[in-house]
Amino acid sequence: MERRNFLKVSSAVLAYAGFFSPSSVLASEKKPLIGFKQIAPSTSDSVIVPEGYEAKKLISWGDPLFSKATPFD
Repeated sequence: MERRNFLKVSSAVLAYAGFFSPSSVLASEKKPLIGFKQIAPSTSDSVIVPEGYEAKKLISWGDPLFSKATPFD
């Protein structure tokens, strides 16, 4: 078997096996995947985070990214 054909066949087998892996079966369970409670949809103009978490501003619009950057107009 040529190297190219081997790579084609092995990648196809891995893709097929990954599709039917146990992780896809476990994802159908109803428990949260990353450990926080779902928040209700909202149309308010604010940041809403799950209970027990907090949101902090990383950077504001117009803040210079570098010390020698020109100010944003």
